Amino acid sequence: MRRTFFCAALLLASLPAWADDANEGRKLAEINCARCHSITQLGHSPFPAAPPFREVYKNFAPEELEDAFMDGIPTRHPAMPDWDMTPDEARVLAAFIMSLSPKP
Repeated sequence: MRRTFFCAALLLASLPAWADDANEGRKLAEINCARCHSITQLGHSPFPAAPPFREVYKNFAPEELEDAFMDGIPTRHPAMPDWDMTPDEARVLAAFIMSLSPKP
């Protein structure tokens, strides 16, 4: 019981930072990604070959997505620009994409 309480308290303490990261990631996505990807809960991507961000989270755990950004996600279309993300950019963009997952 004590361990469960500690884990729940730790999770709740991290929520504001995660929400801030997701908000910063949304801003980053608006600037760098929205020309091609849908970055909202609804709608198609402006560039049909670019998956909507609300679909991207399904293929990754949060840490895996952040790592994939740092390593350079392989693309299926040549129009995807190279972007050498900083660790902070990878963290906040991953947080934003994960925030698009449906809430239970």
